[in-house]
Amino acid sequence: MGLPARSARGAPGRAGWAGRTGRAGRAGRAGRAAGAAGAAGFGFERWGGGFFCENAAGGVSVAPEGEGRGGGAADLCRVAAEARRGAEGWGGPLLLTFPQIAAARARALRGSFASAAARYGYAGRHFAVFPLKASHDRPTLLHLLGKAAPAPTSAEGGSGAAISGLEVGSKAELVAAAALLSRESGHPESEAGGGQMLPLLVCNGAKDADYLDLAARVADSGLAEVFVVLESLEEVTLGATHLRPKPGGALRLGLRARLDTFHAGHFGATSGPRSQFGLGPAEIWRSLEILRRRGSGELFGSLRMLHFHIGSSVPDIRVVKRALREAACLYAECCHAGAPMGWLDVGGGLGVDFGGGGVNYDVDNYANDVVAAVQDICRRKGLTPPALITESGTAVVAHSSVLVAPAHAHRSAMGVADDDESALPGGLGSEIVARSSGEADFLLGTFEEVLRDVSPGRMRESLTDALQLRSEASSLFALGAMTLEQRAAADVHFQRILERVRELGASAGGGGGLEAMSPEVAEILGAEAPFMTLELSVFQSAIDAWGLGQRFPVVPLQRLREEPEIWARLADVTCDSDGRMCSSVGWSAGRAEDCPRGARVHRVAPGEDYQVGIFMVGAYQRAMGSAHNLFGRPLSASVAVDEAGCPTILEVRGGASVEEALAAASSAYSGDLDALTRRDPALGAALGGIRAASTYPTLGGRGTLT
Repeated sequence: MGLPARSARGAPGRAGWAGRTGRAGRAGRAGRAAGAAGAAGFGFERWGGGFFCENAAGGVSVAPEGEGRGGGAADLCRVAAEARRGAEGWGGPLLLTFPQIAAARARALRGSFASAAARYGYAGRHFAVFPLKASHDRPTLLHLLGKAAPAPTSAEGGSGAAISGLEVGSKAELVAAAALLSRESGHPESEAGGGQMLPLLVCNGAKDADYLDLAARVADSGLAEVFVVLESLEEVTLGATHLRPKPGGALRLGLRARLDTFHAGHFGATSGPRSQFGLGPAEIWRSLEILRRRGSGELFGSLRMLHFHIGSSVPDIRVVKRALREAACLYAECCHAGAPMGWLDVGGGLGVDFGGGGVNYDVDNYANDVVAAVQDICRRKGLTPPALITESGTAVVAHSSVLVAPAHAHRSAMGVADDDESALPGGLGSEIVARSSGEADFLLGTFEEVLRDVSPGRMRESLTDALQLRSEASSLFALGAMTLEQRAAADVHFQRILERVRELGASAGGGGGLEAMSPEVAEILGAEAPFMTLELSVFQSAIDAWGLGQRFPVVPLQRLREEPEIWARLADVTCDSDGRMCSSVGWSAGRAEDCPRGARVHRVAPGEDYQVGIFMVGAYQRAMGSAHNLFGRPLSASVAVDEAGCPTILEVRGGASVEEALAAASSAYSGDLDALTRRDPALGAALGGIRAASTYPTLGGRGTLT
């Protein structure tokens, strides 16, 4: 669903990007006010890239141009409300994308390489191409290419393209790239001599004859300077058969190298000599011979690039250094074999810190080491330094998207007791009456003793005792030696002990929560934390949280002037026990290791409009999401923010209805439902309303989080 652009004025501005100083909480709130001890909040300065901070209203503001770059800031809750109004109140999760953030990240990458080139006297240019697989979001891609209407502006970088072109890995992505590149730009990149340079289009992925033919036609059309990267001996042979580059034309060839260098990150198993991608030394030598001998020399004369990709999200800069030296030596050997070359594509792999650490370098570090390594090898080999191409995807777009989800507290046993004390045996706070005696009575008496003895010096002992007693209660009940009333009483005692330990730990740590407790106590409390349900599907909108164990920053979007008192386990709305996620950021100085199970949140009253943001989901999550439980794509909106902090909704794309989710699974469902409606009009009328509705439930009033 595309809607006209709209503006919303009056959003709260920034309260200060270096941290907060305010202490007052909302009147009547149960939570503590966040004072000096909690000034660092959720660590926006660690992972936010200067794009997110707490605002004066206790919410979260987004400044798409980045800190100190002259742009405005808008409150995320206000932006979300504006986007939902444009979608007629469509519920469920909402994906907000800020193309300006992606453009700012891309410009920062180019700036780092420009500084590195100046530092080392590097004569070659740097070209940043964006891998289409990282994000298919059209407004973001158009902003990156400088082809949005109106063209994006940056207080720091001016208007125009933030990248030099695109990288594609399939025929479908090649078609998409051609469509994007065909739009009028008005801001073509300038060559050193003052002329205008075509955007670059790097063609990777498995290739057949149709792929190669289309790449050649795109080059002939003048849309882009096309590099067809040949990744296997079969592709080299196929390319030698189908491609006929013209001297001085826009079609050029490249070879993808398979390096011996590998890394130990999550994707390390697919790097190094056992990778399925690229050509080893013997295959590169054979490829040079094939291209040299085929045709009349135009193939070998068009071999201009060596490409490699060490792997995604490389955590250690030392690996980058080793890979660059190995690749630069391979490049030099291709030059010495007579290939004209001139370009070295270093691929992606630029690591991104999602808030939990694990990456030991930043973008300046990365650019310096890339430039220095290539410069050194070229000097040793007596070569002119090549133009450098980078294919950074996650590093450019991760920050640009935020998933906003309504959040609701689970009704736990203690929550039921809070609502209605008569719902549990004996009522909360009174003696629990058992209908039998023996082992069950003895166990309940022991539970009561443990509860009475909870103290600051015995928190760990009390928790381990409570865990053991709960296990014994379960065994007695399974043997028929404990009534349901007694089993319920055991659960209530267990919850009381947990709550008592939480209170003592918070008091001892000055409100610090799990971070202030011993690791053993924190681990138990984290494992037994209450659940908070998020109106989203992890499998659809944060697939890496399930598939890779990726932790994203999860932050409440309101009440940040109050300390979030509760550690909660985060569950989605799918009927899958894997539908959970953990935050990568804690409270104050907390990092991932301080977030053993979930995230810090506030106590949420029944019916309260409480929203959380899952940040840094701009790369891959949308493209790779699955329709588990037939939960479809979420409502999404692309947003720009002007210098006054006024958000403009550039485009709203409707979330999937039940009808659309069924159609994606099978086109036959529609006919089946139409036939059912004819047989049973009353049921058909009920189905008709559901078929047009969101696939996500609208929750609320599920209890107080305790």
